[in-house]
Amino acid sequence: MPRVYLNEKDRLCHRLATWIQGEKKIHQLTDTDLAEEHGISQPAMSRKLRLESFDYKDFIFFVQKFRPDTDTLLHIVGL
Repeated sequence: MPRVYLNEKDRLCHRLATWIQGEKKIHQLTDTDLAEEHGISQPAMSRKLRLESFDYKDFIFFVQKFRPDTDTLLHIVGL
């Protein structure tokens, strides 16, 4: 059954979380690796990804870390 989102913000957070999970697999990174680089604990990183709850600093971190191309970035932000 497809997911249903009540608002656009939830849909975009899901896109970001899905993209991050894919990039983690491509680059063979763990939540611990990302958490250390981001300066947070592993449980905090895992919680952000599981709950799809990100702030602007998180977004900037992931964009700088994984360097998406323009089309990917536009898709993530919903443009």
